[in-house]
Amino acid sequence: MAKVDARTQKEVKKALAGKRYTSVKTDLFFLTPFQSRVLEATSSIPWGEVRTYGWVARQAGSPRGFRAAGQALNRNPVFLLIPCHRVIASGNRLGGYGGELDWKIRLLKAEKVRLLSRSDGSYKVSML
Repeated sequence: MAKVDARTQKEVKKALAGKRYTSVKTDLFFLTPFQSRVLEATSSIPWGEVRTYGWVARQAGSPRGFRAAGQALNRNPVFLLIPCHRVIASGNRLGGYGGELDWKIRLLKAEKVRLLSRSDGSYKVSML
């Protein structure tokens, strides 16, 4: 079992309590360079804010790689430490989430991100 330092434990506890937390550095040596860049870019998204898959792909050095960025995020092994729930699809749609969409909604609401309920039962992020 991996050892987790005190700072990481503190940030995970904050995340689970729905409080503002900061991303922590993790050694994910088993990822490809692109996957690592995607997760690094995602780690830079501030609490309570969202970015698109396209933005993440551009930050990772692959401007047209939004689908590949989504796949890398789907493989995120530490979703509380690397906040992939803050990444949305174009048009302010929530997009997918490897940890189930209900969790993405809960995590975004906990960060006070404003979500609009749509008539088809889906959600959209309000950018007000």
